[in-house]
Amino acid sequence: MSDWIERLKERKAEERRNEAEREKAQQRKHELIQSMLPEFVARTSERIAKDVLKLRETFPNEGRYDLRFQAQEPGFSVGNSSGLGTFHVGISMDPTQTILRARTVRNDLNSGPQPNTIEIPVELDVKDKLLVTFGGERFYRPEEFAEALVKYVLNAG
Repeated sequence: MSDWIERLKERKAEERRNEAEREKAQQRKHELIQSMLPEFVARTSERIAKDVLKLRETFPNEGRYDLRFQAQEPGFSVGNSSGLGTFHVGISMDPTQTILRARTVRNDLNSGPQPNTIEIPVELDVKDKLLVTFGGERFYRPEEFAEALVKYVLNAG
């Protein structure tokens, strides 16, 4: 075989090995996210439930803080209502995916329900720590993500 053909053969074999390594690394990250995400969502849900109760106790006569929380496996929903309408965000997790979906519904008295779906990226950093990106910020801790979601609902209402 000519030298250039042998080099071509070697280069193609190297490309296949590199691609197989990339696919293996991607599959490993996918599996890690799938194994870590349920606990992250559960801890976020627990924190939101506590925060909703605390807001309602702390501000009992202020409708803006009269939030509602509901656990919905695998996820949760939190929403508010005011004299002008309601705003609701539900977080769901598909165990076969590596994203969270936030389904928001604004129900304005004049225009009715306005649904929207937001994908919340979930990834691993270089140290294989789970993080979610929401509202342009990255959250490693469920407690911080929960705070951002509650504030999102409060500001949208």
